[in-house]
Amino acid sequence: TIKGRAKIKSIVAAAAYRAGDALRDEQTKRLYDYTKKRGVLHSEISAPKDAPSWVHNRAEFWNRLDYVESHSRRPDDAQLAHSFDIALPHELTTAQQVFLVRDFVRENFTRKGLVSDWAIHAPDKEGNGLNFHVHILVAMRPIEGQRFARQKPRTFGRQAEIVREWRQRWAKLTNRHLARYGIEARIDERAQAEQAKDAPKPLPPSAFLGVN
Repeated sequence: TIKGRAKIKSIVAAAAYRAGDALRDEQTKRLYDYTKKRGVLHSEISAPKDAPSWVHNRAEFWNRLDYVESHSRRPDDAQLAHSFDIALPHELTTAQQVFLVRDFVRENFTRKGLVSDWAIHAPDKEGNGLNFHVHILVAMRPIEGQRFARQKPRTFGRQAEIVREWRQRWAKLTNRHLARYGIEARIDERAQAEQAKDAPKPLPPSAFLGVN
């Protein structure tokens, strides 16, 4: 889904929770401290190579974005970021999962001038221990020079179509990484209902969970 000012309490809080970080929301003067959150295996900010250094400071980045959007033409319902949850192949090591996510983010967002803040989480204790996943926040306003651009480009297009494309790209890239490491498992980008039509089939070890 799209994270906007009308739908979420704080984009700074959302970033802090995903990364297991402590960030202060400069608009509300509230500190969101999730440093005791367990299961965050890796977090980082991916940005275009010519982006200013402050982009890599999580607190500064999201506070700057929130400030810009709060002074836009429609501050109350301004759209800030796309949010993704993606399951990761449990067959990969954490380092291999990191390389996979970096590739996906670079190909789909960074090369388009967009900054992504992402974190890999370990499976929940209540599950089967296989649900490694990544949370990705992609700022919708690109960086232009040393600051945010004045306009948001129509980068993503129609939601249903672009989600389908993201699924396909994720599956193709993931399967390429699995093959690179000599792992026979493969994933299927189709929804479970579509996969059910083609029985018998192997169960995918992971799947693109989509935009949430």
